[in-house]
Amino acid sequence: MKDETKMFETSIIVEAGPIDPIQDFGDKDEPTYLSKAVTWIKNMQSSNGLLESAENTNFVSLYNNALAALVFMEMDEMERAERIFDYFNARIDAELLNGNGGFYQFRNAEGEYGNRTRMRDNAWLLIALNKSRSISKINKYEVLANEIELWLRSLQDSDGGL
Repeated sequence: MKDETKMFETSIIVEAGPIDPIQDFGDKDEPTYLSKAVTWIKNMQSSNGLLESAENTNFVSLYNNALAALVFMEMDEMERAERIFDYFNARIDAELLNGNGGFYQFRNAEGEYGNRTRMRDNAWLLIALNKSRSISKINKYEVLANEIELWLRSLQDSDGGL
């Protein structure tokens, strides 16, 4: 009986060697899974820079947008990543530095009606911003990154750890 829990037969893995997860496989004229996934992510980005977490949901997650920015940078789509960063950069005073601080974990597709902040979601945005800086060698979002880091450090200091 075949073991359905195995994704690949061992002999295939040994013969093929290491697999590059970014490499496109298949016919040059046929869209690959990777290119289809990236196209889907691109199509999810709205004019305000944000991406809905799923199609037709009117639900936006900070974490998912931080991951999308990382995907865009990996695929050499810096302009798309910057559209996400620009959205949050424009809300430093109104959201990040307001109230208890931090960017909202969730909001609607227009960017309104945000609620609760979470350290980990903000930390993922900071990771994406740091990757942007290392790629571009430009500190366009230095204030944004610094303010998120300060907010995270203030939580670490008050809670005794992340």
